[in-house]
Amino acid sequence: MAIKTDILAGFITNFTTEHRLFREIQSLCSVGHTVMVVGFRDPEDTHFTLQHWKGIDTCCLTLVRKRLPGFLFFLLFMFKLFFKTLRSNAGIYLACDLPALFPMALAARFTGARVVYDSREVFTELPEIHNHALKKLFWTLLEKSALSKITASICVCESDRQTLMHCHPSLTPVIIRNLPCLRPLVKTTLLRDRFSLDSNEPILLFQGTFLTSGGLEHLVPAAAHLNRGKLILIGSGPHENKILSLIQRLGLENTVLHLPPIPFSELHPWTSSASIGICPILPDGLNLENALPNKIFEYAMAGLPMVSTNLPEIRKLNDRFSFALLAEQPTPQGFADAINQLIEDNTLRARLAANARRMAEQLCWENEEQRFLNLFKENEDVNLDSQTPHPDSV
Repeated sequence: MAIKTDILAGFITNFTTEHRLFREIQSLCSVGHTVMVVGFRDPEDTHFTLQHWKGIDTCCLTLVRKRLPGFLFFLLFMFKLFFKTLRSNAGIYLACDLPALFPMALAARFTGARVVYDSREVFTELPEIHNHALKKLFWTLLEKSALSKITASICVCESDRQTLMHCHPSLTPVIIRNLPCLRPLVKTTLLRDRFSLDSNEPILLFQGTFLTSGGLEHLVPAAAHLNRGKLILIGSGPHENKILSLIQRLGLENTVLHLPPIPFSELHPWTSSASIGICPILPDGLNLENALPNKIFEYAMAGLPMVSTNLPEIRKLNDRFSFALLAEQPTPQGFADAINQLIEDNTLRARLAANARRMAEQLCWENEEQRFLNLFKENEDVNLDSQTPHPDSV
């Protein structure tokens, strides 16, 4: 039976933490589109929830990820998504990242639907791929095979845009940054209450997925060199067990604390209860070298001063808004030195916090969504050559 919807969105990340697509779907629905979202669900994921997707048509493709080798997992996901897409009557497919692009572009060859490619990252430059020639070749060929069906493309920053255009000259992506919705600045005590922390204890927050080269393997040892403060990690991921074991091995159980993933609809008040936001991502491959993580903008919305790795896109944004202290080296000592400096310098911390909030008030989804919605205007052919970069990126 055909799915009755205007737009079919496919993605391979986690419904629980997938805030970018949720914002995009809300914006599409607000202008009258009907949307179905198709993603995978691991039945063994105890943190999984669809509660905050109420009111949005969702479909879960069931796959037990840890029982499937990575390559087989992606193949099965693409196989299931292809047939789900083929059975839909949607006129537009929104493919979120490369594993969703290939099956949706293939289905479009049979249905004639338009394909919008939301390239959240340079997938072929992920740490697990860029150092493996065969894996990189496989994904590069899949991406190239889909190019002729892409009607419009999206990326999150100028560096990704330039990389994609270099690899695929026919693409001219529109920059749609991963920005949160504007929220009032209201400080809370959720983390302090959860861990019974003294009111004078600095709370250093990392929130996100525990990934290869995500920086936690350097941030956790940095906690041993802190003059004071507690490091709290919110999240999970493929390297969760490795990071939790590292905490125990270093004897940092009382300094580095952990909370499982918090659904994105509930996360902001928890973020707002921290003292400093940490972004320790490591430059492993072009995807991470180009990174402009959404946690930067989430910390800013919560009015947090930050310590971050000194990466080009983050540095460019920091030169404009001055919201973070950039670690001189992405090492345990480099992170510890930057954190200690920010903890001890009250004036600097207050200035960075004020600048972060000023940035958040400018760089919010309300000021970004119209560029996204323009890609879905009915009865309007999208000419890729006419798309321009984001005005803030030039």
